[in-house]
Amino acid sequence: MSDDLPMGWVKQGFTEFLDIEGGMQPPKSEFSETPKEGYIRLLQIRDFSSDAKAVYIKDSDKWRKCNEKDILIARYGASLGKILSGKSGAYNVALAKVKFSSKIIESRFVYYLLTSNYFQEPLASISRSAQNGFNKDDLERMELILPPINEQRRIVDKLERIGDRHRTARNELSHIPKLIARYKQAVLAAAFRGDLTADWRNHSLIFMSKWQIFKLGDICDMKAGDFVSASDIFSQFSVGLYPCFGGNGLRGYTKTYTHEGKFPLIGRQGALCGNVHLVKSKFHATEHAIVVSPLIDIDVDFLYYQLTFLNLNEYATGVAQPGLSVKNIKPILIHIPPLEEQKEIIRRVEKMFEKIDMMEQEYQKAAKLCDRLEQATLAKAFRGELVPQDPDDEPASVLLEQVKSQRSKGKKGK
Repeated sequence: MSDDLPMGWVKQGFTEFLDIEGGMQPPKSEFSETPKEGYIRLLQIRDFSSDAKAVYIKDSDKWRKCNEKDILIARYGASLGKILSGKSGAYNVALAKVKFSSKIIESRFVYYLLTSNYFQEPLASISRSAQNGFNKDDLERMELILPPINEQRRIVDKLERIGDRHRTARNELSHIPKLIARYKQAVLAAAFRGDLTADWRNHSLIFMSKWQIFKLGDICDMKAGDFVSASDIFSQFSVGLYPCFGGNGLRGYTKTYTHEGKFPLIGRQGALCGNVHLVKSKFHATEHAIVVSPLIDIDVDFLYYQLTFLNLNEYATGVAQPGLSVKNIKPILIHIPPLEEQKEIIRRVEKMFEKIDMMEQEYQKAAKLCDRLEQATLAKAFRGELVPQDPDDEPASVLLEQVKSQRSKGKKGK
């Protein structure tokens, strides 16, 4: 941002008008997975996107707490700089609460300012030898802008109105991935009912009666992979290493391989239990993946699409951590057409999937455009171009004096 500030604005270090207070980390032995009388929620970064793994701790004055209107900043890891709000409880060490006087600085203005690139870009450049993170000393070196209080309110009002349109657009876009997934399933359903190639069969004089029904265990050899220790898995590929697949797909690389060729793999455990991957190389499969080897003359791509269509996670057992066993999926019935029709089904499915994937790419572009538009709007707001300045507004320098006065009184009180 240029030093030519709009009328009445000031540029100062972060800690001149804002402050942060880091959270605390209670021992896990004190956690409760269910709410109890005298307990409060312990907020972690993940809790702002889902309540699925909520934990509670015994209420105490020693914990640092926040309410729904407070603004928190994620301090570490992949979520570094994420701005969070809307929940109350104690907050852990991975979060820092932003402290300021809402009588002097508009709360929503602070929220928008911290989500903008004026704060996010310099924050992202901060790094630690062990991991990304920041502390109060880092923030002292960062400069932020502050408009007059009345202009802060006008900016927030305008951003809220524009934000409503952004949220509407995002909501509309959010339906597209589900529609794409349903469309792909509909294509596969038509393929394995025989509908997708009905015209082709009539033309080729190949009739539906030639389709056969088999149990999956009768036509495929299915075995779980072999255990591999964490120390034997490498994060980066290099010469002499081979892909290592587990229940969630590619896990890394190993020095040895147990399979060579083209195989469908089924995830046995984890978030992607039942997901199917098609591997076409030398690879190692861990105990968290099931390797599927055809015992009959069947096109491997056709088998892969069949397994994908079957929604195998429905056959998983267990509550805390669902798992998929070979025994559970052996009795599954699948319909197999002649090899010639298998190849035609693959050709048609992949042609239709190619069109669907193009739709998905357009969706990804639109989602990224929404992100850019939001940041462009924020940039305009913090250049002083989103709303007009009012010469009668009390300048922000007066606000800074009030902040300093307030802090001085606080120190004397201590």
